[in-house]
Amino acid sequence: MNLKLFFSLILSCSLLSVSLYEDATIVQPVSADPSEKIFQMSVAKGDVAELSARQLEIRLGLEDGDLAGITITSLPKSGSLILDGARLSEFSRLTREELDRLCFVPGESAVRSGFSFLPDCADRSAATLYVCVTDDLSSPPQAEDICLSTWSDVGIQACPFPDSQMQPAFVHITRSPQKGVAQTDGQSISYLPFCKAVGEDCFSYVLVDAFGNLSDEATVTVTIQENKNHFSFSDMAGHAEEAAAITLHQSGILCGEKIGDAWYFHPDSVMTRGQFLICLLAAKGVSPADQAVIQTGLANDRDLPLWIKPYLQTAIRQKIITETVFFPGEPVSVLEAEELLRRSFDPSWKKAAFSSLLTALGRSSFQALSPDQADTFLTRADCAVLLSKMTNNFPS
Repeated sequence: MNLKLFFSLILSCSLLSVSLYEDATIVQPVSADPSEKIFQMSVAKGDVAELSARQLEIRLGLEDGDLAGITITSLPKSGSLILDGARLSEFSRLTREELDRLCFVPGESAVRSGFSFLPDCADRSAATLYVCVTDDLSSPPQAEDICLSTWSDVGIQACPFPDSQMQPAFVHITRSPQKGVAQTDGQSISYLPFCKAVGEDCFSYVLVDAFGNLSDEATVTVTIQENKNHFSFSDMAGHAEEAAAITLHQSGILCGEKIGDAWYFHPDSVMTRGQFLICLLAAKGVSPADQAVIQTGLANDRDLPLWIKPYLQTAIRQKIITETVFFPGEPVSVLEAEELLRRSFDPSWKKAAFSSLLTALGRSSFQALSPDQADTFLTRADCAVLLSKMTNNFPS
């Protein structure tokens, strides 16, 4: 399927879907012509809807610069289209530059009104933009720039919702990458580089809220590192955490198991507290004590195996471990991992890591972890996502 058409269908579905808010319903317009494209945006009562060529391009699923202009085929029944202070008439033809100065002024009693137009582009299918007037309009969603790192021929996934994004929204790709394919399921972004592609790549996206309003465009920058030895895990192909698992293995932080000629990462195996602590220190580049450690000072020191004591002593000195007891053989929960990360790394790194972890767990960041989810045990795949964000390196 043509990528532009695919992304256009995703945006159309998101704009025409029922409101994501359980306590609010937006009545959506329906076209009698199945080929007609219908879009929606909202303004607060008393405000003017400011339009632009790029905004219309995004709604139409076009690349930047594809829209040369539009021809208005029907005027709003309640409201006016205004260009440079003058009211437009039916069949007015607007250039791309004029679209950046176009405004829609709703009528005094308007609840929803729209206008139809023919776009001047390769696909000249008719389109209608409806403007809804509401008394309670939230601020438009905020999209943030994202930096991703992966290996040649290995896909990667990201959750683009910032922590401040509390209202539900959909993701829409607005500019395509040059060295790979970017796709979205509406809540996360996935990127797969073309075969043997390396270097830098980028693409853009916006967030679309339940009222049909768009965020500003944000850029996703992807670094594709050459996988010189073509390393891969047999049990990670196609997993969202594949790139992270390879990074940790190549870095010597969390390695897989070789059986015959194949490597296995065992992504669903649960991490113990001792294993996660060792990986955490390795990601920080901190080596354990060189000399044998007999006494850690912990209340349960007698029950601790000797091999974990050098790591514990180092973690205590680094103020990563502040508790009086430590049980290295017990599974580590997501909540415990977050606390250890908070003590170990810069807060901005922790934020990026947990945004990626939420994607791996199948959630976007506006969905807070419930107590049950916070007690979920951390798997090796989850650990790879967390710590690959912290290390952010690609050893040769």
